[in-house]
Amino acid sequence: MKFKFLRITFTAIFLLVSNVSIAGLIPNGVQENVSYNDVTNTWGWDLLYRGDYAASISLNDMFSGHQDYIMLGAINGNSGSIALLAAVKWSDFITYTADNETKSLNGAEWYINGDSLGFANLGDLISQTSADTRNENASKRLSWHTNRNSNSSSVATEVFGGWRAGAATSLNGSTVWDRVVFTTSVQEVPEPSTLAIFALAMIGLASRRFKKQS
Repeated sequence: MKFKFLRITFTAIFLLVSNVSIAGLIPNGVQENVSYNDVTNTWGWDLLYRGDYAASISLNDMFSGHQDYIMLGAINGNSGSIALLAAVKWSDFITYTADNETKSLNGAEWYINGDSLGFANLGDLISQTSADTRNENASKRLSWHTNRNSNSSSVATEVFGGWRAGAATSLNGSTVWDRVVFTTSVQEVPEPSTLAIFALAMIGLASRRFKKQS
């Protein structure tokens, strides 16, 4: 009986700790030249959308089926690597930002309004005219036009054209560069300290029960 209790105790601890490893990997900051296979296989993200920079699409269609987090990126041609990408929580991403203003989220500067949407390196400014044309840390900037012929104070509802994928710009009509959107859902797991306390408590309980039965 005592050995059965110990077996159940340690099995429960093992399963609880194992759950930590199944949480999705959320990269911090702007990533460059990342293998597509790493994103989908190692990091555990699902492809939500892929299409030419020249294509127009509503945000509802582009992000249809999104989970807790999204990740935006750009691929040049048939490359197996994503030129740049960044991840953000969906509820934070979709919150409107005023023209030329950003919100610092998960190691990057994010923005979305009636001019454009995208991200820049953490701490960098943007210049929306109407997409981001600033060149500081250019390789870490992604900017897609939104809401053709509407003013910047409107809420973004459509993506059309580029404009940029890192240092590559003027991509509005490009059928070589692709926009990519990934998504993942992150499971809430206990803090490591909580796991440690739980494990010690279970071991202590098992030890006391073992002594009583000896």
